[in-house]
Amino acid sequence: MDKKQFQNIIQYCGTGLINYILNPDVEILRNTDFDKLNLSKEQTSVLDDLYQKITQCRIQFVMQGGYGDGVDFYLRSLRAGKNSLFNTYREICGGGFPVIKTEDKILSFLSDICIREYPNLLVKSSTPSHHQYLNSNIGIGDYEEFIKLVKADPLDGITNKLEGLEYAFTFTTTDGLEFYTQVCTACGIIVSRAFQNACNKMSYDLESLLVELEESLNSLRKLSEGEEIIYSTFVGIKGLNFDGFDCLDLGGATLRQIDDISNPSPHTNSIIVQHTVDGGQYYSGHVFEILHKLAIRESTATKSYTMNRAVYDEQDRLIDSFKFAVIFTLLEDRGISTGFSESGFPLIQPGNYSNGDRRPLKYLTINAKDAEDVSSWFSCLSETDLSHVQVPLKRLKYAIFERHQSEDSIVDAIISWEGMFSEAFETTFKVTGSISKYLSDKESREEFLSRLKKLYGLRSDLVHGKKSNLMEKEDIEELRSEVIKIGLNCLKKLLKDEGLLKMSPQDRVKQIMVMD
Repeated sequence: MDKKQFQNIIQYCGTGLINYILNPDVEILRNTDFDKLNLSKEQTSVLDDLYQKITQCRIQFVMQGGYGDGVDFYLRSLRAGKNSLFNTYREICGGGFPVIKTEDKILSFLSDICIREYPNLLVKSSTPSHHQYLNSNIGIGDYEEFIKLVKADPLDGITNKLEGLEYAFTFTTTDGLEFYTQVCTACGIIVSRAFQNACNKMSYDLESLLVELEESLNSLRKLSEGEEIIYSTFVGIKGLNFDGFDCLDLGGATLRQIDDISNPSPHTNSIIVQHTVDGGQYYSGHVFEILHKLAIRESTATKSYTMNRAVYDEQDRLIDSFKFAVIFTLLEDRGISTGFSESGFPLIQPGNYSNGDRRPLKYLTINAKDAEDVSSWFSCLSETDLSHVQVPLKRLKYAIFERHQSEDSIVDAIISWEGMFSEAFETTFKVTGSISKYLSDKESREEFLSRLKKLYGLRSDLVHGKKSNLMEKEDIEELRSEVIKIGLNCLKKLLKDEGLLKMSPQDRVKQIMVMD
């Protein structure tokens, strides 16, 4: 085994799997060079054998018409008797496995599959939705046993009671989820879904996975007994870094920083970015977990899986609340973007997710001191009735997170001014006059009002395609930042002013214009 061969193994297997196989006292592969590794004779022997297996898999892949290096399917099929070859490697290196002590037959059965297939889940994937391949190692014997167990369990209450391959979990939930999932294949789905959820929560060691698996099974049983459950959806966040902490609890949501580039989730590479600052390196990229409640509404369904629009709307609402919480705290005028979006419901096969390719307009850092303010603003935005400021919120969202042209951002930001303070007549006077009185003291009000009128005129020039004197004299990026921050300052103050917040734009103008 030399350094080049070792790097080849890491390329195809990933560091998580190699650490699992070698069973070191500490995780030796994250930051340690090959030359500094102190491997035992057994560990070296295992790596030599694995390297030969990878070479054979690559040849087999090409011989069967494969293109590129997509050998992960073949690696997952490697066996040593009834066991995964990777688990056998772990035993050779002195590693063990959790002992499941339970009288719950389904939990015992699923846990056995989980332990058996765990290393296959860790295999580095050549495709973005690799967990579908878990089923390649679950055979007819597993299917038949799971069917038999479900028939004798309360889970049978959420099935169609049919036989064989027609035996299916079939129901529609109160939040619009609809399922028609074959019971025979569900055993693989539940295990792989639990693994993906564990990756999204940055806690995917085997013991944590078994806990996630038990929680998934308990949720399905609660549904069968007519109870309400909580499940998660996950959204990737791009363009954010935590400095000094790795998790932010937001009440009904949790934001976790990607723990490492070796996280075996297929989403890792889609949201994580490595940065170099002052000679040091850090990763940005997060997963936003949102909690939802549901119960069974109907015992029938016709589709394998559908999600109600209301779930997406609630997810978007909380994501927007978080985006503005960050902007309010950091006083930034550009921000983060979203990546993948997927449901963590136990019967949803990993790989069934959407991806977002929008790049963040700026990379932002939240330190431990800022975290409390972010959490406070998130609570304010997510728990307050925002129906009276929907227009300014939407337009500032466009200006900050979505517009790539500064001119478009300026127009949207000034429309947000109008969404907070305007009347049908004398619009310029009412908007600029209200903002000047609302944000400035008497000494600076006249000067601020004059500036607001010039900025409001810029909006008119842009909309009507006129040549702008202001843009000829001043930097467009600075103008963009200025009009956005004026909108943000107004919105932040309104959110803390319950009386004005609940008024219409016209009534706000009337109230503010009579103020001293």
